Amino acid sequence: MQITDIKAQKKRDKWQRIVNLLFPFTLSYTLILAIFFLMPDYSEKISLLFFIPSIIFIIITLIGIGIVKHTKIYSYKYLKRLSFKIFLRDNYRNFLHSKVYIIDNQIAYLGSLNYTHSGTKHSIETRTKLTEPEVINKINSLFYEIWENQLNLTEYTWQDIVKDFYHEPIN
Repeated sequence: MQITDIKAQKKRDKWQRIVNLLFPFTLSYTLILAIFFLMPDYSEKISLLFFIPSIIFIIITLIGIGIVKHTKIYSYKYLKRLSFKIFLRDNYRNFLHSKVYIIDNQIAYLGSLNYTHSGTKHSIETRTKLTEPEVINKINSLFYEIWENQLNLTEYTWQDIVKDFYHEPIN
C-alpha cells in the first residue's frame, strides 16, 4: 500500500513552485547583468554589488532543486500476508536457478517468474501452481536440504524487494 506523506508533499510542492518562479528570473537577471558588464560603456558603471542578488537567487534555486529532488513523499506498507523471506547468495556459482514460492505450506509455485518490475509487468514467465500437500512437503524437504548446504546467504524481506517496483513521479 502506498502512503503519501502530506507534509512532505506540501514542502516539495512549495519548493517546486519557488524554483519554477525563481529560475527564469535568476537566469534573465544574470544574463542582463552579464551583457551590460561586458559592454565597454557600462562595465565601469555596473558595480559587482549588482551580482550579489544574482548569486543569492542562484543559491536559493539550487537549494530548491535539491529539496525537490530529494524530498520523498511516498512510503510503502505491506500486508502481513506478504511478509515472507527471500534469501540470495553473494556467490553465484552452483546455485539453484529455478524459482520456488511456497505460501503458507499450502500452495507452491514453480517456474521462471522473477519478482522484479520486468518479471511481473513485462516478461512472459512460466509458473506452475501446486496444491497437493505431499508434493509441497517434498518441495519443502528439498528446499531445506539445499538450504543447509548453501553458504553466504543474505536475508531480504518482501519489503526490501518490492520498494524497487515503485518510482516517485518527480524524483
